[in-house]
Amino acid sequence: MFDVLSYEEFEERFPDNEACYHYLEKQKWPDGFRCPRCGERRFYRIRKGRVLQCRACHRQESVTSGTLFEKTKVPLRKWFLTIWFVSQDKGGISSLRLAKHLGVSQRTAWLMLHKLRRVMGQANATVRVQGTVELDDAFFGGKAPGKRGRGAARKTKVLVCVEVQDDKAGRVVLKAVPAVGRTAVEQLVRQHLAAGTHIHTDAYPSYHHLKTKYQHTVHQALPREAVRELPWVHKVISLAKRFLLGTYHGVTGRYLQAYLHEFAFRFNQRFSERATFFSLLKHCAYAQPIRISALCY
Repeated sequence: MFDVLSYEEFEERFPDNEACYHYLEKQKWPDGFRCPRCGERRFYRIRKGRVLQCRACHRQESVTSGTLFEKTKVPLRKWFLTIWFVSQDKGGISSLRLAKHLGVSQRTAWLMLHKLRRVMGQANATVRVQGTVELDDAFFGGKAPGKRGRGAARKTKVLVCVEVQDDKAGRVVLKAVPAVGRTAVEQLVRQHLAAGTHIHTDAYPSYHHLKTKYQHTVHQALPREAVRELPWVHKVISLAKRFLLGTYHGVTGRYLQAYLHEFAFRFNQRFSERATFFSLLKHCAYAQPIRISALCY
């Protein structure tokens, strides 16, 4: 059974901006307010309770400062509603549809979604897979004439790492790379693979060096047999491509990594939409403000 946060529950818990500010305050200061300048715990509430002023040094601290929502012109409840929309539909939501729901411009909706994808990417950066892992590469992009496979042109190369847990896939990591070479593979395994991991790959030369630091099993299968030898990584590749085509109708290389962040974040918490909602809210509370210029991946 999937643990779902229904819209009725969302409405009851976050009926207005004040409820959202109160929740964000609890996330930002779980042990109670402490002045970042002098450490004082006593404070006054000003500006409808959205700003806390230290009683000792009089420093003012906004509830949204130092979070993803700092200086936003979009009402906080619309942000919370966006996070609910993002979490409750495994296929994602387009900026056009979100704009209609929120009553904002499509550009505003697009920027909000990409800020959330950046937060998802920050969360994904801490994922470390372990145990048995399947590692392979895939090419994402629209149909193009010419060579297929690893030599394909005008497509983006993506390394895909899948944790295998008995008869199902565990956590995943997807990273767009300029080339499937030794450097890219080393960076991926160094950041995301725990010590003692048993890695399964095909016989592509860029994976050969893994045997020096990890238990490494090489599958000498032909391309058409690779799905049988490395089933979970190929299943995840298929699901990721379907995700990108279903709601977003394909993604260009420039923004591909942002959408891969979203897919991986969803997949790693796929058994609970409720957990996805509150986890993303929590990450937003601890995320640094994101400038529009930073969204140009």
